[in-house]
Amino acid sequence: MGYPALRFSSTARALLVQHHRVCVVCVHPAKARTIHLPNTKNGHPRTVPLSARALGAIRAVPGENGKVFTGKPGSIRAAFGAALKRSGVGSDLRFHDLRHEAVTRLFEKGLNPIEVGMISGHRSMSMLQRYTHMLTEGLLARLA
Repeated sequence: MGYPALRFSSTARALLVQHHRVCVVCVHPAKARTIHLPNTKNGHPRTVPLSARALGAIRAVPGENGKVFTGKPGSIRAAFGAALKRSGVGSDLRFHDLRHEAVTRLFEKGLNPIEVGMISGHRSMSMLQRYTHMLTEGLLARLA
């Protein structure tokens, strides 16, 4: 995987948009770098820690009534398609691929499977493995 032109806070956006539903998120005032996802794909609400960069990206998006993404159904897909055309990345990249990219990047940062699962919402090792696409070169560097 690895689309360097799309390294724009893909972690935050891929985790917030699930199955073409926009999740309502609440940034916890007491826990300034976490968001709560009450409505998730697997039905298990979770509180997700955010990097300072991800939190900055979320706060930079003008929202309404606590929603990070507003708009009509299909507007995120249309905006993503337009961004792909402008970037020249190619039409083979799907929005869901960003979720795979995010999980892979979390592992590359050194997070363990339990930590990655807490962020991504994956509850089994088999699903984490399906979403992870690490390069052999990165593993060789860690073994050096």
